[in-house]
Amino acid sequence: MKTAAQIKAQIAKIVKRDETLADDIQDLLVDMTEHAFATSDVSSFGLLIKSVKSADKSALMAWASEYAPVRFSTGGAVSLNKGKFNAVDFKRDEFVGMCRKWYQFAKSWDDCVRNLDALAKVRGLVESLQDAIDNPIVADDEKVKPDGTARTIERKVINADLLSYIESAIAKYEADHGTFATASAALGEALL
Repeated sequence: MKTAAQIKAQIAKIVKRDETLADDIQDLLVDMTEHAFATSDVSSFGLLIKSVKSADKSALMAWASEYAPVRFSTGGAVSLNKGKFNAVDFKRDEFVGMCRKWYQFAKSWDDCVRNLDALAKVRGLVESLQDAIDNPIVADDEKVKPDGTARTIERKVINADLLSYIESAIAKYEADHGTFATASAALGEALL
């Protein structure tokens, strides 16, 4: 059996390797972004994200969606975000200075814990919907309709309707069965 000191030493080695890997991935993402803006080829994003085992795929995808002209679809498909591709005049030095590190897009400890229990998942969904309403993601290629609205407005309305529905369901459940917290497992199973 390993001692606590030996385990801590192994953890320190892994942390160092992880830092090196994270920096290598960041450098590669910048290279891939530069390549994508120069050639419109975004296939390397799919290859990287499918290939890495120890990196947070959702953080990689969030970074790429923020900075590169790439879109992700179900089934592992990647495509060129033409709006971003046409709108950005890529300059590597400026880009490196302004972009965040990909691992800054990773979920926090609290986000990870929320995913472990049903009540936290429901609360997380409510928070996510509220955040989506307050801070809608605007696609670079969104077109404003003749009536002055855009898909962002439609998403805000859909998210608000869904949030209202979930809050009403929670209130009804509490009225019928007591507090939501005491029945989180049953509600979580029903919602999942």
